[in-house]
Amino acid sequence: MDNHGFIICLQAVNADGAGPLAYSYFDVCSSQAAPTVKPVLTSPRPLSDEHPGNLLEVTFTWDHVAEAGRYWLCVSEWHNTYWTTVFAVIVRDTGPNTTISYGPYTFLEGHYYSAWLAGSNPVGQGPYNDCLYFGVSTLGHAPAAPTITDFTVEYSDAPIPLSGTEFEWSHTDRTLGYYFVLNDETANITVGTWWEFDPGTDAPITFNLPSGITLVGGHLYWFGVSGWNPYGFGTWATETFVAPAPLTVTADAKSKVYGADNPALTCTYYGLVNGDQSASFTGALSTTATTGSAVASYSISQGTLAATGYYYIHTFNGENLTVTKATPVITWANPANIFTGTPLGSSQLNATANVGGHSVTLLVRAHS
Repeated sequence: MDNHGFIICLQAVNADGAGPLAYSYFDVCSSQAAPTVKPVLTSPRPLSDEHPGNLLEVTFTWDHVAEAGRYWLCVSEWHNTYWTTVFAVIVRDTGPNTTISYGPYTFLEGHYYSAWLAGSNPVGQGPYNDCLYFGVSTLGHAPAAPTITDFTVEYSDAPIPLSGTEFEWSHTDRTLGYYFVLNDETANITVGTWWEFDPGTDAPITFNLPSGITLVGGHLYWFGVSGWNPYGFGTWATETFVAPAPLTVTADAKSKVYGADNPALTCTYYGLVNGDQSASFTGALSTTATTGSAVASYSISQGTLAATGYYYIHTFNGENLTVTKATPVITWANPANIFTGTPLGSSQLNATANVGGHSVTLLVRAHS
């Protein structure tokens, strides 16, 4: 038979018994080439089937592949974090225009598997099939919807980072994996789709956006996650959120005279999106200057100022509060009446000056 290997055994026998066996190996391969076509498994149903049912006893079938004399079939099982080989067998080809099968084999409920198949002949092995995933469901239905418990922090308390955003959802029973999607609803595009196996614990599942993905401030996003078991995909759990837009905030320069109270610290900002006319803030700017600070320049920093709602302060530009010299105000009280010949005293000569809120008495010495 073409594309097969053979062994010829020869043994001499006489009245005293059989002699030693002689072996001869030879191959038949008229094409002198390994198979070039991928075999296609037609059973069991693939992972993409929404209703695979409870496949316990499975018979694998596939059609003959040209130039193949035998097939190598390997089935592996997933154990939450690694694969193990269930079996690996060599199956003989049955000739052109035939269907080859192996089975039935009894699999475990609630598990899922991968199946690899390749044809071969004496010259060599051909390409593997597109790996087939399959399994059985212990529920008889798809998983319940998980609960999205967090995406980093609620942006009313602190902004969602525009990169490295973390999503978290609850584990659901008999879920073997999760399919999750992030859409930019404003731009009407899919940011990404991902698949993650269930870790096999009751702990929440977390996912961080890859470093190459950056959210767009002010855009509306939709995040959805669905559990999967071999019966199919379950109900979606979804959340929508607006990625906070970055603001650039610049403090306004301020000045005051020595001894005066600090002026109100103000700022300007830009970066508004979606037609917004203003942003809301909490907290306040701060400075190291006080009422009694000496003449100098003092920095104005961000302090506790924070944007709320759909905004966050991305860049802050500081300024200075400048304390200038105060101009003294000199005041003479109306002098007291005196009589002729009476020397001038302090009530006629002394004055008071106010400098930065401080009173100073000016003493003038009289000369006769």
